[in-house]
Amino acid sequence: MMPDDGYCSKKQGVPERKPPLDVLGVCIARDVLGLANRREYEVRKYTRPSLPGFADDERVEESKRLTDSDVEGKTRYLRRRKLDDLNRTCEEGLLRSGSEWLILELRTVSYEYWEAEYGGKTHYFLANTTTEREMRRAIRRRGAKLRSLRKIRIDDIPDTPMMVEAACDFIRKRYGDKVILLQQKEAIWRMDHFGNVRLNRTLESESMNRTIDRYFRMFLENLGCQFVRMPPDIISDAWQMWGDSPAHYVQEYYDYAYACIDDIISGIPGLEESLDRRFMEFSAQIEAMRRRKMKSRKNSVSRVYNQLEKTGDADLSIKSAMRFKNWANNPMLEAELDGVMGKIWRDRTDGKADSEIAWKLIESSAENGVDWAQTEYLGMLRGSGDYGKMLEAAERYASQGNNEAIGFVGRAYKNGEGVMKDVKTAEMWLEEASVRDVKWAVQEYMQLLWDSDPDILVEKAERFAGHSAIAMGFLGRAYRDGRGTGKDPEKAKECLSDAAGRKVEWAKEELDALIGSV
Repeated sequence: MMPDDGYCSKKQGVPERKPPLDVLGVCIARDVLGLANRREYEVRKYTRPSLPGFADDERVEESKRLTDSDVEGKTRYLRRRKLDDLNRTCEEGLLRSGSEWLILELRTVSYEYWEAEYGGKTHYFLANTTTEREMRRAIRRRGAKLRSLRKIRIDDIPDTPMMVEAACDFIRKRYGDKVILLQQKEAIWRMDHFGNVRLNRTLESESMNRTIDRYFRMFLENLGCQFVRMPPDIISDAWQMWGDSPAHYVQEYYDYAYACIDDIISGIPGLEESLDRRFMEFSAQIEAMRRRKMKSRKNSVSRVYNQLEKTGDADLSIKSAMRFKNWANNPMLEAELDGVMGKIWRDRTDGKADSEIAWKLIESSAENGVDWAQTEYLGMLRGSGDYGKMLEAAERYASQGNNEAIGFVGRAYKNGEGVMKDVKTAEMWLEEASVRDVKWAVQEYMQLLWDSDPDILVEKAERFAGHSAIAMGFLGRAYRDGRGTGKDPEKAKECLSDAAGRKVEWAKEELDALIGSV
């Protein structure tokens, strides 16, 4: 049974929530949902399996959702791996998630695999995440005697078409027609750290692309689902936040693919025509980048910040940003560079900081739809005490899907900033921001419930504790003090210990105090 999260309802101006998603894939699906300018979808299960099929054991990565810290590379999320049974971990996790939609990508079919014989069976594991020594040690821990171990390619695995059919059968039964398949390729064009685009074709990349294309067609024929196309001349970006890889693309790809996913899930009229138009527009962007007639967002912005970090020369970095902006031929890049220059003018430490110039540039960037600039601008408005303008802008940005802006509206109602205090309305907005994993909003929401509505504190804290260490800490406080529930020192210690392990400093201090008082 699907949980009733009310994501289709719209309460007193709170933006309509997007339906939750599951992800079955690796870096490409992760980055489409994590690095696009808008990040409105809750990812309930992100599972990295071996394909084809749910055939055997695998290293699996699971989480209730990708957090901002995860997609900004600030946690060890993608390094938390465990050797476990794939059928149990992957299938049951997806069955329990409650999501209606699945985003599917198949990059793992291009990887090497370990073929291990033990316990009278042959098992397969992804080889790119595991050394031979780790494999042997893991199998020994299972109490099994290893008979043989070797590296192979996916086409060396017997009966892969049957495994693909089994995987597709599970996906159809679980998600029906609500599946989106992402086409992907190993990029044969690479944009380097200086913005130059050069051909990077190798025999290995061509072989991998043939394998990926073959399995893509197999899954598409079996599932008959919607898919997001990728141009054959896609460009990788050396400045992509996860590193230089043929599957780490220019920023424009993530915005394009995200927009396609949004169109499909929203079920817009004329969907096929919209997808065709987006594909042609994106293909034209890629061609313009290859011909140096258009600059890419992430690459250009990273070059400005890198220059500032290396030289400390704010004037030189502003000149570079202006030069990129003049040559950009890319409206989103032009808007983002305005915000970058605004931050440099505001934060420079050479005695030339100019808040008036900074204000105008960041405001312009925000009004042109740059997500992080909208957050910066709202913070500046709040800091200046212009609460009325802040609230008006926050409500407008929230309606555009800015998650931080939703939190700003909730905080305004909580504190009476630009509006009369209204605890219930504040709770609704802050809860919505918490669902979207705005960390400071989770803190304020939990504190608001602690102060004003303890009867639902435990219920809400339990809801968010899986992906929010702050909510877990408040759950520990509730059990410690009997706030909204009976006192339970052991549960309190367990929850506070969990939160402290996830770097919540006050939870560590309160855990130490609780242990010391027992």
